[in-house]
Amino acid sequence: MASTSGRVAFGMVVVSLGLAVFTTLRPDPGGPPLEKVRPAPPPATGAPSDSALERQVRALMMAQQYGRARGVLQDALRREPRDHEARLLYAELLLQERNLDECVVELNMLAESGFRPAAVHRTLGRAWSFRGDLRRAVSHFERCLALDERDALCRRWLADACLDLGNAGQAVREYEKALSYAPGDAQIFKSLGLAYRTMNRLDEAVAAYREAVSLAPRDPAANNDLARILAVQGRMDEAVAQLDRAIAVLPNEQVLRAVLRPAPGEVYGDIGCGSGRFTFVLAKWVGPRGKVYAIDVDPLPLKLVDGYIRRRGVRNVEIVRSKPREIGIPDGSLDRALIINVYNHVAEAGEATTRAWIASVVRTVKPGGKILVIDSALSRAMPVAHLKAHGFRLEREEPLREGGYVLLFTRSG
Repeated sequence: MASTSGRVAFGMVVVSLGLAVFTTLRPDPGGPPLEKVRPAPPPATGAPSDSALERQVRALMMAQQYGRARGVLQDALRREPRDHEARLLYAELLLQERNLDECVVELNMLAESGFRPAAVHRTLGRAWSFRGDLRRAVSHFERCLALDERDALCRRWLADACLDLGNAGQAVREYEKALSYAPGDAQIFKSLGLAYRTMNRLDEAVAAYREAVSLAPRDPAANNDLARILAVQGRMDEAVAQLDRAIAVLPNEQVLRAVLRPAPGEVYGDIGCGSGRFTFVLAKWVGPRGKVYAIDVDPLPLKLVDGYIRRRGVRNVEIVRSKPREIGIPDGSLDRALIINVYNHVAEAGEATTRAWIASVVRTVKPGGKILVIDSALSRAMPVAHLKAHGFRLEREEPLREGGYVLLFTRSG
Protein backbone atom coordinates (compact mmCIF):
# COMPACT_ATOMS: atom_id res chain seq x y z
CA MET A 1 0.00 0.00 0.00
CA ALA A 2 1.43 3.37 -0.96
CA SER A 3 1.13 6.28 1.42
CA THR A 4 -0.98 9.13 0.18
CA SER A 5 -0.18 12.78 0.19
CA GLY A 6 -3.29 13.97 -1.62
CA ARG A 7 -5.68 13.76 1.34
CA VAL A 8 -9.21 15.10 1.15
CA ALA A 9 -10.29 18.34 2.74
CA PHE A 10 -13.94 18.94 3.62
CA GLY A 11 -15.28 22.45 3.41
CA MET A 12 -18.13 24.91 3.06
CA VAL A 13 -20.93 22.60 1.97
CA VAL A 14 -18.50 20.55 -0.04
CA VAL A 15 -15.66 18.11 0.28
CA SER A 16 -12.50 18.81 -1.69
CA LEU A 17 -9.86 16.37 -2.80
CA GLY A 18 -7.13 18.55 -4.12
CA LEU A 19 -9.29 20.38 -6.63
CA ALA A 20 -12.16 17.88 -6.30
CA VAL A 21 -15.39 18.81 -4.55
CA PHE A 22 -18.58 16.96 -3.65
CA THR A 23 -22.04 18.17 -2.79
CA THR A 24 -25.26 16.33 -2.10
CA LEU A 25 -27.06 15.43 -5.30
CA ARG A 26 -30.61 14.63 -6.14
CA PRO A 27 -31.16 11.11 -7.49
CA ASP A 28 -30.20 10.77 -11.13
CA PRO A 29 -33.26 11.28 -13.32
CA GLY A 30 -32.04 8.69 -15.80
CA GLY A 31 -33.85 8.68 -19.11
CA PRO A 32 -33.69 6.60 -22.24
CA PRO A 33 -30.27 6.02 -23.80
CA LEU A 34 -28.97 8.47 -26.35
CA GLU A 35 -29.40 7.62 -30.00
CA LYS A 36 -26.07 6.48 -31.44
CA VAL A 37 -25.83 8.53 -34.63
CA ARG A 38 -22.42 8.91 -36.25
CA PRO A 39 -21.76 12.66 -36.41
CA ALA A 40 -21.69 14.32 -39.79
CA PRO A 41 -18.70 16.44 -40.82
CA PRO A 42 -18.72 19.71 -38.89
CA PRO A 43 -20.07 22.77 -40.63
CA ALA A 44 -17.49 25.07 -39.00
CA THR A 45 -13.93 25.02 -37.68
CA GLY A 46 -12.82 23.27 -34.51
CA ALA A 47 -12.52 26.49 -32.53
CA PRO A 48 -13.76 26.29 -28.93
CA SER A 49 -17.37 27.27 -28.53
CA ASP A 50 -18.99 29.46 -25.90
CA SER A 51 -22.62 28.67 -26.52
CA ALA A 52 -25.49 28.97 -24.07
CA LEU A 53 -25.70 25.16 -24.01
CA GLU A 54 -22.03 24.81 -23.06
CA ARG A 55 -22.28 27.48 -20.35
CA GLN A 56 -25.39 25.83 -18.90
CA VAL A 57 -23.91 22.31 -18.90
CA ARG A 58 -20.57 23.38 -17.45
CA ALA A 59 -22.35 25.29 -14.68
CA LEU A 60 -24.37 22.18 -13.82
CA MET A 61 -21.24 20.01 -13.83
CA MET A 62 -19.44 22.53 -11.62
CA ALA A 63 -22.37 22.33 -9.19
CA GLN A 64 -22.21 18.52 -9.21
CA GLN A 65 -25.67 18.32 -10.80
CA TYR A 66 -24.69 15.58 -13.23
CA GLY A 67 -28.20 14.22 -13.60
CA ARG A 68 -29.54 17.59 -14.70
CA ALA A 69 -26.57 18.08 -17.04
CA ARG A 70 -27.28 14.70 -18.61
CA GLY A 71 -30.93 15.60 -19.06
CA VAL A 72 -30.06 18.86 -20.81
CA LEU A 73 -27.68 17.08 -23.18
CA GLN A 74 -30.10 14.24 -23.85
CA ASP A 75 -32.77 16.77 -24.80
CA ALA A 76 -30.33 18.58 -27.11
CA LEU A 77 -29.28 15.34 -28.82
CA ARG A 78 -32.84 14.14 -29.25
CA ARG A 79 -33.65 17.41 -31.00
CA GLU A 80 -30.53 17.22 -33.13
CA PRO A 81 -28.63 13.89 -32.98
CA ARG A 82 -25.79 15.37 -35.05
CA ASP A 83 -25.12 18.22 -32.60
CA HIS A 84 -21.34 17.82 -32.29
CA GLU A 85 -20.99 20.30 -29.46
CA ALA A 86 -23.60 18.54 -27.33
CA ARG A 87 -22.00 15.16 -28.02
CA LEU A 88 -18.55 16.41 -26.99
CA LEU A 89 -20.02 17.83 -23.79
CA TYR A 90 -21.77 14.52 -23.20
CA ALA A 91 -18.45 12.69 -23.61
CA GLU A 92 -16.87 15.05 -21.08
CA LEU A 93 -19.72 14.32 -18.67
CA LEU A 94 -19.17 10.59 -19.12
CA LEU A 95 -15.48 11.13 -18.41
CA GLN A 96 -16.34 13.05 -15.26
CA GLU A 97 -18.52 10.15 -14.12
CA ARG A 98 -15.81 7.63 -15.12
CA ASN A 99 -18.17 5.94 -17.60
CA LEU A 100 -15.10 5.39 -19.72
CA ASP A 101 -16.28 2.81 -22.25
CA GLU A 102 -19.21 4.92 -23.46
CA CYS A 103 -17.02 8.04 -23.31
CA VAL A 104 -14.47 6.50 -25.70
CA VAL A 105 -17.22 5.41 -28.10
CA GLU A 106 -18.61 8.95 -28.26
CA LEU A 107 -15.17 10.48 -28.73
CA ASN A 108 -14.14 8.03 -31.43
CA MET A 109 -17.22 8.96 -33.45
CA LEU A 110 -16.38 12.65 -33.04
CA ALA A 111 -12.76 11.99 -34.05
CA GLU A 112 -13.97 10.37 -37.28
CA SER A 113 -16.14 13.40 -37.99
CA GLY A 114 -13.25 15.86 -37.64
CA PHE A 115 -15.08 18.03 -35.13
CA ARG A 116 -12.73 20.08 -32.90
CA PRO A 117 -9.98 17.48 -33.20
CA ALA A 118 -7.66 19.01 -30.61
CA ALA A 119 -10.35 18.93 -27.92
CA VAL A 120 -11.43 15.44 -28.92
CA HIS A 121 -7.87 14.03 -28.77
CA ARG A 122 -7.21 15.77 -25.45
CA THR A 123 -10.33 14.21 -23.94
CA LEU A 124 -9.55 10.82 -25.46
CA GLY A 125 -6.10 11.02 -23.92
CA ARG A 126 -7.62 11.71 -20.52
CA ALA A 127 -10.05 8.80 -20.91
CA TRP A 128 -7.25 6.39 -21.81
CA SER A 129 -5.22 7.67 -18.87
CA PHE A 130 -8.07 6.80 -16.55
CA ARG A 131 -8.31 3.38 -18.19
CA GLY A 132 -4.62 2.80 -17.50
CA ASP A 133 -3.49 2.68 -21.14
CA LEU A 134 -0.91 5.42 -20.79
CA ARG A 135 0.84 4.87 -24.12
CA ARG A 136 -2.41 5.30 -26.00
CA ALA A 137 -3.12 8.35 -23.85
CA VAL A 138 0.26 9.84 -24.79
CA SER A 139 -0.51 9.29 -28.47
CA HIS A 140 -3.75 11.28 -28.20
CA PHE A 141 -2.16 14.06 -26.15
CA GLU A 142 0.59 14.39 -28.77
CA ARG A 143 -1.99 14.57 -31.56
CA CYS A 144 -3.79 17.31 -29.65
CA LEU A 145 -0.58 19.27 -29.18
CA ALA A 146 0.35 18.88 -32.85
CA LEU A 147 -2.85 20.82 -33.53
CA ASP A 148 -2.53 23.28 -30.64
CA GLU A 149 0.91 23.36 -29.02
CA ARG A 150 -0.18 26.12 -26.60
CA ASP A 151 -2.76 23.88 -24.88
CA ALA A 152 -1.18 23.97 -21.39
CA LEU A 153 -3.76 21.61 -19.86
CA CYS A 154 -3.12 18.95 -22.50
CA ARG A 155 0.62 19.39 -22.06
CA ARG A 156 0.30 18.91 -18.29
CA TRP A 157 -1.72 15.74 -18.81
CA LEU A 158 0.93 14.53 -21.26
CA ALA A 159 3.59 15.20 -18.65
CA ASP A 160 1.53 13.36 -16.02
CA ALA A 161 1.36 10.32 -18.29
CA CYS A 162 5.11 10.48 -18.96
CA LEU A 163 5.74 10.59 -15.22
CA ASP A 164 3.48 7.58 -14.65
CA LEU A 165 5.37 5.75 -17.40
CA GLY A 166 8.61 6.36 -15.51
CA ASN A 167 9.99 9.05 -17.82
CA ALA A 168 10.43 11.82 -15.26
CA GLY A 169 12.92 13.69 -17.42
CA GLN A 170 10.44 14.08 -20.28
CA ALA A 171 7.74 14.96 -17.76
CA VAL A 172 9.87 17.82 -16.43
CA ARG A 173 10.44 19.14 -19.94
CA GLU A 174 6.71 19.04 -20.70
CA TYR A 175 5.78 20.72 -17.40
CA GLU A 176 8.31 23.48 -18.04
CA LYS A 177 6.93 24.01 -21.56
CA ALA A 178 3.39 24.09 -20.15
CA LEU A 179 4.51 26.81 -17.73
CA SER A 180 5.77 28.86 -20.65
CA TYR A 181 2.15 29.06 -21.81
CA ALA A 182 0.52 29.18 -18.34
CA PRO A 183 3.09 30.70 -15.94
CA GLY A 184 0.54 31.25 -13.19
CA ASP A 185 -0.80 27.68 -13.06
CA ALA A 186 -0.24 26.35 -9.53
CA GLN A 187 -1.20 22.80 -10.55
CA ILE A 188 1.63 22.65 -13.09
CA PHE A 189 4.14 23.80 -10.46
CA LYS A 190 2.78 21.16 -8.08
CA SER A 191 3.13 18.43 -10.71
CA LEU A 192 6.62 19.68 -11.55
CA GLY A 193 7.51 19.38 -7.87
CA LEU A 194 6.35 15.77 -7.89
CA ALA A 195 8.48 15.03 -10.95
CA TYR A 196 11.56 16.55 -9.31
CA ARG A 197 10.84 14.58 -6.14
CA THR A 198 10.66 11.40 -8.22
CA MET A 199 14.11 12.22 -9.60
CA ASN A 200 15.41 12.95 -6.06
CA ARG A 201 16.09 16.54 -7.08
CA LEU A 202 14.72 17.73 -3.77
CA ASP A 203 15.89 21.34 -3.77
CA GLU A 204 14.20 21.86 -7.14
CA ALA A 205 11.11 20.06 -5.84
CA VAL A 206 10.96 22.41 -2.86
CA ALA A 207 11.29 25.42 -5.17
CA ALA A 208 8.47 24.17 -7.40
CA TYR A 209 6.17 23.48 -4.47
CA ARG A 210 6.93 26.90 -2.99
CA GLU A 211 5.82 28.45 -6.29
CA ALA A 212 2.64 26.36 -6.15
CA VAL A 213 1.93 27.49 -2.59
CA SER A 214 2.61 31.13 -3.44
CA LEU A 215 0.10 30.93 -6.30
CA ALA A 216 -2.47 28.87 -4.36
CA PRO A 217 -1.78 29.44 -0.65
CA ARG A 218 -4.95 27.63 0.38
CA ASP A 219 -4.18 24.45 -1.57
CA PRO A 220 -3.92 21.81 1.18
CA ALA A 221 -2.18 19.25 -1.05
CA ALA A 222 0.56 21.66 -2.15
CA ASN A 223 1.24 22.71 1.44
CA ASN A 224 1.24 19.10 2.56
CA ASP A 225 3.58 17.90 -0.20
CA LEU A 226 6.01 20.71 0.59
CA ALA A 227 6.00 19.66 4.26
CA ARG A 228 6.79 16.07 3.31
CA ILE A 229 9.79 17.00 1.15
CA LEU A 230 11.18 19.28 3.86
CA ALA A 231 10.91 16.34 6.27
CA VAL A 232 12.74 14.06 3.83
CA GLN A 233 15.52 16.67 3.70
CA GLY A 234 15.76 16.56 7.49
CA ARG A 235 14.41 20.11 7.86
CA MET A 236 11.90 18.95 10.48
CA ASP A 237 11.19 22.30 12.15
CA GLU A 238 10.33 23.78 8.75
CA ALA A 239 8.34 20.67 7.83
CA VAL A 240 6.24 20.80 11.00
CA ALA A 241 5.55 24.50 10.50
CA GLN A 242 4.51 23.79 6.90
CA LEU A 243 2.25 20.94 8.05
CA ASP A 244 0.59 23.40 10.43
CA ARG A 245 -0.18 25.55 7.38
CA ALA A 246 -1.51 22.51 5.50
CA ILE A 247 -3.84 21.72 8.39
CA ALA A 248 -4.88 25.37 8.74
CA VAL A 249 -5.95 25.67 5.10
CA LEU A 250 -8.18 22.63 5.16
CA PRO A 251 -11.56 24.12 4.26
CA ASN A 252 -14.25 24.28 6.95
CA GLU A 253 -14.20 21.04 8.91
CA GLN A 254 -17.92 21.06 9.66
CA VAL A 255 -18.94 18.90 6.73
CA LEU A 256 -16.49 16.14 7.68
CA ARG A 257 -17.72 16.38 11.24
CA ALA A 258 -21.28 16.02 10.00
CA VAL A 259 -20.35 12.89 8.01
CA LEU A 260 -18.35 11.18 10.76
CA ARG A 261 -20.12 12.60 13.83
CA PRO A 262 -17.06 12.28 16.05
CA ALA A 263 -17.43 12.14 19.81
CA PRO A 264 -14.86 12.66 22.57
CA GLY A 265 -13.24 9.42 23.62
CA GLU A 266 -13.69 7.60 20.31
CA VAL A 267 -10.93 5.66 18.58
CA TYR A 268 -10.11 6.38 14.95
CA GLY A 269 -7.83 4.77 12.42
CA ASP A 270 -6.34 6.98 9.69
CA ILE A 271 -5.33 4.25 7.26
CA GLY A 272 -2.70 5.44 4.80
CA CYS A 273 -2.30 8.58 6.90
CA GLY A 274 0.60 10.01 4.91
CA SER A 275 1.97 13.04 6.74
CA GLY A 276 -1.00 13.13 9.10
CA ARG A 277 -3.06 16.13 8.03
CA PHE A 278 -6.26 14.32 8.88
CA THR A 279 -4.72 12.45 11.79
CA PHE A 280 -4.22 15.61 13.80
CA VAL A 281 -7.66 17.00 12.98
CA LEU A 282 -9.17 13.74 14.20
CA ALA A 283 -6.99 13.83 17.31
CA LYS A 284 -8.40 17.24 18.17
CA TRP A 285 -11.96 15.97 17.77
CA VAL A 286 -11.67 12.84 19.91
CA GLY A 287 -9.85 14.70 22.67
CA PRO A 288 -7.45 13.44 25.33
CA ARG A 289 -9.66 10.46 26.22
CA GLY A 290 -9.77 9.35 22.60
CA LYS A 291 -7.12 7.98 20.32
CA VAL A 292 -6.07 8.06 16.66
CA TYR A 293 -3.91 5.42 15.01
CA ALA A 294 -1.72 6.98 12.31
CA ILE A 295 -1.22 3.99 9.99
CA ASP A 296 0.98 3.84 6.91
CA VAL A 297 3.17 1.33 5.11
CA ASP A 298 5.71 4.03 4.14
CA PRO A 299 8.14 5.04 6.91
CA LEU A 300 9.05 8.41 5.35
CA PRO A 301 5.78 10.29 5.98
CA LEU A 302 5.55 8.66 9.40
CA LYS A 303 8.77 10.49 10.31
CA LEU A 304 6.90 13.75 9.75
CA VAL A 305 4.00 12.48 11.89
CA ASP A 306 6.48 11.61 14.64
CA GLY A 307 8.19 15.00 14.32
CA TYR A 308 4.85 16.75 14.62
CA ILE A 309 3.85 14.72 17.67
CA ARG A 310 7.12 15.54 19.42
CA ARG A 311 7.19 19.23 18.55
CA ARG A 312 3.52 19.92 19.18
CA GLY A 313 3.07 17.73 22.26
CA VAL A 314 0.31 15.55 20.78
CA ARG A 315 -0.48 12.72 23.23
CA ASN A 316 -3.40 10.84 21.69
CA VAL A 317 -1.85 9.69 18.38
CA GLU A 318 -0.10 6.33 18.01
CA ILE A 319 2.03 5.64 14.95
CA VAL A 320 1.66 2.22 13.32
CA ARG A 321 3.90 0.98 10.51
CA SER A 322 1.60 -1.35 8.61
CA LYS A 323 2.28 -4.16 6.16
CA PRO A 324 0.79 -4.55 2.66
CA ARG A 325 -1.76 -7.14 3.84
CA GLU A 326 -2.13 -6.21 7.51
CA ILE A 327 -2.73 -2.78 9.04
CA GLY A 328 -1.40 -3.91 12.41
CA ILE A 329 -3.84 -2.72 15.08
CA PRO A 330 -6.03 -4.76 17.48
CA ASP A 331 -9.28 -6.29 16.27
CA GLY A 332 -12.43 -4.45 17.32
CA SER A 333 -10.54 -1.33 18.36
CA LEU A 334 -11.95 1.35 16.02
CA ASP A 335 -15.12 3.40 16.09
CA ARG A 336 -14.24 4.90 12.72
CA ALA A 337 -11.74 4.02 9.99
CA LEU A 338 -10.76 6.47 7.24
CA ILE A 339 -9.42 5.22 3.90
CA ILE A 340 -8.73 8.37 1.91
CA ASN A 341 -7.16 7.99 -1.54
CA VAL A 342 -5.56 4.72 -0.48
CA TYR A 343 -7.83 1.97 -1.86
CA ASN A 344 -6.60 2.55 -5.41
CA HIS A 345 -2.97 2.11 -4.34
CA VAL A 346 -3.77 -1.16 -2.58
CA ALA A 347 -5.69 -2.41 -5.62
CA GLU A 348 -2.54 -2.03 -7.73
CA ALA A 349 -1.03 -4.91 -5.72
CA GLY A 350 -3.68 -7.31 -7.02
CA GLU A 351 -6.93 -8.85 -5.86
CA ALA A 352 -5.43 -11.25 -3.31
CA THR A 353 -3.51 -8.50 -1.51
CA THR A 354 -6.49 -6.15 -1.63
CA ARG A 355 -8.85 -8.72 -0.14
CA ALA A 356 -6.39 -9.59 2.63
CA TRP A 357 -5.83 -5.90 3.39
CA ILE A 358 -9.53 -4.98 3.57
CA ALA A 359 -10.16 -8.05 5.74
CA SER A 360 -7.55 -6.74 8.18
CA VAL A 361 -9.26 -3.32 8.12
CA VAL A 362 -12.78 -4.59 8.82
CA ARG A 363 -11.57 -6.75 11.71
CA THR A 364 -10.51 -3.59 13.52
CA VAL A 365 -13.96 -1.92 13.35
CA LYS A 366 -16.37 -2.37 16.24
CA PRO A 367 -20.01 -3.48 15.66
CA GLY A 368 -21.89 -0.35 14.63
CA GLY A 369 -18.63 1.34 13.64
CA LYS A 370 -18.07 3.09 10.32
CA ILE A 371 -15.60 3.10 7.45
CA LEU A 372 -15.20 6.20 5.29
CA VAL A 373 -13.79 5.54 1.80
CA ILE A 374 -12.82 8.43 -0.47
CA ASP A 375 -11.16 7.72 -3.79
CA SER A 376 -10.75 9.42 -7.15
CA ALA A 377 -8.84 6.72 -9.04
CA LEU A 378 -10.79 3.50 -8.51
CA SER A 379 -14.24 2.29 -9.46
CA ARG A 380 -16.60 2.38 -6.49
CA ALA A 381 -17.62 -1.20 -7.33
CA MET A 382 -14.56 -2.68 -5.61
CA PRO A 383 -14.94 -1.12 -2.13
CA VAL A 384 -18.71 -1.54 -2.24
CA ALA A 385 -18.43 -5.26 -3.07
CA HIS A 386 -15.66 -5.89 -0.54
CA LEU A 387 -17.31 -4.11 2.36
CA LYS A 388 -20.78 -5.48 1.70
CA ALA A 389 -19.26 -8.97 1.71
CA HIS A 390 -17.96 -8.21 5.21
CA GLY A 391 -21.34 -7.16 6.52
CA PHE A 392 -21.13 -3.40 6.05
CA ARG A 393 -24.06 -1.33 4.81
CA LEU A 394 -23.54 1.61 2.44
CA GLU A 395 -25.06 4.47 4.42
CA ARG A 396 -24.11 7.48 2.35
CA GLU A 397 -22.60 8.21 -1.05
CA GLU A 398 -21.48 11.45 -2.66
CA PRO A 399 -19.70 12.15 -5.97
CA LEU A 400 -16.47 14.08 -6.32
CA ARG A 401 -16.36 16.93 -8.79
CA GLU A 402 -13.15 15.77 -10.50
CA GLY A 403 -14.31 12.16 -10.52
CA GLY A 404 -14.46 9.69 -7.70
CA TYR A 405 -16.68 9.32 -4.68
CA VAL A 406 -17.22 9.47 -0.95
CA LEU A 407 -18.66 6.32 0.60
CA LEU A 408 -19.69 5.89 4.24
CA PHE A 409 -20.27 2.31 5.44
CA THR A 410 -21.71 1.09 8.74
CA ARG A 411 -21.01 -2.27 10.30
CA SER A 412 -24.01 -4.33 11.32
CA GLY A 413 -24.42 -5.20 14.96
